[in-house]
Amino acid sequence: MAKTWRLLDLPTDSYAESTMALSPALMKARKEGLIPDTVAVFSFRRPSVVMGYYISPDFDVDLEFCRDNAIVVKRIPTQGLIFGHQGYILTGLYVHRQFLPVDMAEAFRKLNEGVARRIEKEWGLHARHRPLNDLEIEIGGKWKKIGPHSLAFEGEIAVQRVGLTITPMPMDLVSKALILPPEKFADKEAKSVAERVGSLEEGLGRPLSIADTKAMVIRALEETFDITLEPREISDAEKEFRQSFRRMYDNDEWFFQKSTKRRFAQLPPGSKVSQHVYKVLGGPLIRVNLCLREGRIHDLLFTGNMQPSRREVPEEIEQALRSVAAREEEIERVIRKEWEEKKMVVAGARVEDFITAIFGALRTIH
Repeated sequence: MAKTWRLLDLPTDSYAESTMALSPALMKARKEGLIPDTVAVFSFRRPSVVMGYYISPDFDVDLEFCRDNAIVVKRIPTQGLIFGHQGYILTGLYVHRQFLPVDMAEAFRKLNEGVARRIEKEWGLHARHRPLNDLEIEIGGKWKKIGPHSLAFEGEIAVQRVGLTITPMPMDLVSKALILPPEKFADKEAKSVAERVGSLEEGLGRPLSIADTKAMVIRALEETFDITLEPREISDAEKEFRQSFRRMYDNDEWFFQKSTKRRFAQLPPGSKVSQHVYKVLGGPLIRVNLCLREGRIHDLLFTGNMQPSRREVPEEIEQALRSVAAREEEIERVIRKEWEEKKMVVAGARVEDFITAIFGALRTIH
């Protein structure tokens, strides 16, 4: 007999607000055992930008443009840089991690391939999983991404979220709201958001409703995980948690936590700074902001679209390297020791990638 999971249909103000407050509320409730394994399908009334935990407010988003054009921008405790508009839905799984592969890359594959199979079956579109975490369909002979995908673990609980772009993205807004470095597209055929991102309507060549897309995703999940989804209502505990997360994350201190400009605003005399952007082939973009003083690492800040198994992994590398001599052999020794002792995992990246990224910043200074 198939296992039953709870299903929530959640129309919300914006993608940003949902991922900042409502999604963490569901995760907290599941982690505390207050709700059963749950699938939530979010839809949105306003355009917004979501900055993941390691996204830079200085280099990845044009905050002034967003403010002038009434685009909501929020920073969230998970990963990714996403423009969410009204023709877009997000599906989140809040479940015990036993239902997902142990390897993060394989967890991405399982869900993407399940949705891809359903898209092909229902609508006849060619769809596929592309490592690390992209879901693509073929449009006009080109493969285009139709959904961002994130995964995080909290103890025994997993939160996996995949988006689907139904109507074409408003590229006039996206291209100005998001600042995407050319390195992001270094290992992809497409060299811009417009080339890279597509929509289900473009693939079908006809309008598609949000309701029909939600129904397709629900069927895909039921088949992929051998479950039955039963519609329910959001609980009082989740509503209370939502308000607490709003208080926690909707403030400037949290929003600018990964701001290089603020972090390096008052450096001691004699400091030298540099930045290096490194794109892992088939994996994340790692941006290193490095400050040296008197031959040692004074400060270090990682930003980018990394997907660590534990949110703190890049920060732990930063902490381990502070005050370390600015010599490549010493930096490599410290990083490898930290990586091995703490069993660090970053989806699509190896310890060598972080070493290479830091070396790039170090050599720029020298």
